[in-house]
Amino acid sequence: MLIDPEAQIALFERHKRALVNGLPLGLLAISLLVTIAAHGSRHLLLTCGLTVLAAGWLLWMATLHPRWLARPLTLSIFFVGMLVIAAALVLTSGWYGIFAWTGYVFSALAIANLRARAAGVAATALVLGTAQHGGVPSASAGSWVSWSAIVLANFVIAGGMIWAASVDDLRHTRRDRDLEQITEVNRRLQASLEENAALHRQLVAQARAAGVLDERQRMAREIHDTLAQGLTGIITQLAAAAQARGDSAEREHHLAAAAELARESLREARRSVAAMTPEALLRTAQEALANAAKHARATRVGVTLSYMGDVVRLDVRDDGIGFASERADGVAGERGGFGLTAMRQRALALGGTLEIESEIGGGTAVCASIPAIAMLAHGSADDPHAHAAQGGVAPGTPSFA
Repeated sequence: MLIDPEAQIALFERHKRALVNGLPLGLLAISLLVTIAAHGSRHLLLTCGLTVLAAGWLLWMATLHPRWLARPLTLSIFFVGMLVIAAALVLTSGWYGIFAWTGYVFSALAIANLRARAAGVAATALVLGTAQHGGVPSASAGSWVSWSAIVLANFVIAGGMIWAASVDDLRHTRRDRDLEQITEVNRRLQASLEENAALHRQLVAQARAAGVLDERQRMAREIHDTLAQGLTGIITQLAAAAQARGDSAEREHHLAAAAELARESLREARRSVAAMTPEALLRTAQEALANAAKHARATRVGVTLSYMGDVVRLDVRDDGIGFASERADGVAGERGGFGLTAMRQRALALGGTLEIESEIGGGTAVCASIPAIAMLAHGSADDPHAHAAQGGVAPGTPSFA
């Protein structure tokens, strides 16, 4: 199960606030109870007064105004005031060293500056060491040595732990900063990719529009050089025939010339149409429709011709009786027989693919995908009637028969 990093951070902040607010008050209460149990009523009034002062200081500065701890000046005032009160409590009872330990907590969690954090740890170790020593050292050298050793041990142990935690925090901070930088770089990269994709689409659209314009201009020149000139010649011959009123031989000559020009123009028109028609795709559609008509016993046949950028896709589907799909490889005796093999060979010859899906009682689907460049390269004008087989099939939309 994945955990949202932002949720983890929010959870840590809530736990951190609970630790800062609840732990000092809890340890303060424990220190008071232990003091009362250990010392009875000795200094009880002063101890209770200082305890109430410490609780009020914590509630006012940390609990009721948590934002103050985010400011270096107010945080320093709070920390110094808490340690002063803790030192006074320690002087009345060494058991308040339990409460004084919270100085380490505020040093680790609240103080961000390393030097200030070290100073906080040293001050806390001083107060806590005094509590553990049983009070301030006496005039004897041994008392000062033992007190100094206890304070130094507290500082080294607590300082080492907090230093390790600081290093870990620094590593996490650097990691978070690196992640933010990586995220920003990824965002910019994604924006650049989207911009490049948009430019690519624009260039493709412009190239396609330019190709369409060039093809229209080519077809216009083709029509002008062939059909238009042929029609102009026909009109000229017919006009000359009309002017040859009494000369039947001349009139027949002009009419024959007009007829020859008409036949030539028709051949040019068929040649132009055939040149724009990819025969091998055409033959695949014819074979698929022929199979559906001869063998499928279908009530509906759908033909879809789709243009998808650099690929032209032909789909022929029927709702006929179908056949075993494992025999769709053109084995003689099954539906289509060698016709399926011929369709597959035509598609492969153009660098395309032919897929046939069929099941008994579930109809048949024939899908031929041919690269557009291969279709243009293999366009044929051998069959002047080839264009007639496409009648009624609109590119990109299914036609049912």
